[in-house]
Amino acid sequence: MRIPIRTSRWAIWARRIASLALPLEVIPVLMHRERMIGSDAFTLLFAIGLALAALAVAVSIIALMRLWQSGFRGWSRTLQALLLGLFLVAPAGIAISWAVTYPPTNDVATLGPLPELAIARNPLAHRLAEAETLRAFPNAVARTYPMAPGDVFDLAVGLVTERQWEARIRRRPVAPAYQGRIHALAMTLLGFRDEVAILIDWTESGTIVSMRSASLFGVDDLGTNGKRIEAFLIDLDAAVTEAQRRAPIIEGLTPGSANPPAEDATDGAADGG
Repeated sequence: MRIPIRTSRWAIWARRIASLALPLEVIPVLMHRERMIGSDAFTLLFAIGLALAALAVAVSIIALMRLWQSGFRGWSRTLQALLLGLFLVAPAGIAISWAVTYPPTNDVATLGPLPELAIARNPLAHRLAEAETLRAFPNAVARTYPMAPGDVFDLAVGLVTERQWEARIRRRPVAPAYQGRIHALAMTLLGFRDEVAILIDWTESGTIVSMRSASLFGVDDLGTNGKRIEAFLIDLDAAVTEAQRRAPIIEGLTPGSANPPAEDATDGAADGG
């Protein structure tokens, strides 16, 4: 007579919990990115998913120990639950790592002229001081280019488009007294929206570009805004260098030395996104 081998209940529950955690993390992300749910609801649902994933990992470890002692079936289910649980708790580990690496803030600006926000304001906004910004994000410094502001504006608009940021305001610099401005919404991987403000102004030798990135939700951006500014300005440096290589700068360029270009965009309606 063959004696049936029982399946460990710990193994069964480990996979059930991991299977429940998966949709509670993935579906809210998709809904948040599509603006089907707000950031408050998303944060709650995603936190529940993370908690269930952590519970699945704990139950899986207990199940492995019980399987080793009892000889019951369930190794495959337990290992599946463990791997899935570890994958689902990985975002929490990454967030902790970034929280330790970067100073707590949700509003970062380059050293130099401060662009004003125009889309919405976070009631919990906290901007880094200039010294803190320089220590955490050494490349977040306003850029000066020996190019006409209109040309730099076009390059910046191109980079905004490449990144698929949602442009809300685009105002071309048409005269020394009329600064160029770009305001856009950038979306993080989890669907949070941040406002990006780019100020393009005239100088005696060409153009100065300053930038600001601020979260519309939350207290700590985990370094997202500062890294976004650094990456954008590094790409803008490369774009300006390439433009200079293709069309050398005319010596002695000063504001107003050429006919100002016609304005090709107007301020968009600012709303809370």
